Amino acid sequence: MSHLQQLLAELCPEGVEYGRITDLVNLIMGTSPNGDTISNDPSIGIEFHQGKSYFSDLILGNSGVYTSQPVKKAPADSIVMSVRAPVGDCNITNREIAIGRGLCSLHGKERVYTKFLYYYLHSKLYDLKALAKGSTFEAVNTDD
Repeated sequence: MSHLQQLLAELCPEGVEYGRITDLVNLIMGTSPNGDTISNDPSIGIEFHQGKSYFSDLILGNSGVYTSQPVKKAPADSIVMSVRAPVGDCNITNREIAIGRGLCSLHGKERVYTKFLYYYLHSKLYDLKALAKGSTFEAVNTDD
């Protein structure tokens, strides 16, 4: 018996539920707002992120960019993942933000912890990168 099997037997005697990630999270693919709705003035709207420029080791930094007309939003306590070069890098956002076409948001449904999801996606980074396609820059889509 492997160490993982021993831990599962000890900590989850009734078993572990397995499922597809698409059944466990809400996925939102980013869409950029019109350029004339973007500003550095926080009083005009919601913080906006287009790519991974403000990623840290875990928690998403502040971009200092805002939009008055967000198209897609990542809810607080969700994963924000880069879907365009580089593919797969992730951060957790502790606030609602607007997301552009270089990002997606994954927010766990019932019983899915954000940090677990973060570390799971991080462990699958090379698998995600292997799915990337594109001649100008690599990207993944909703199906990937």
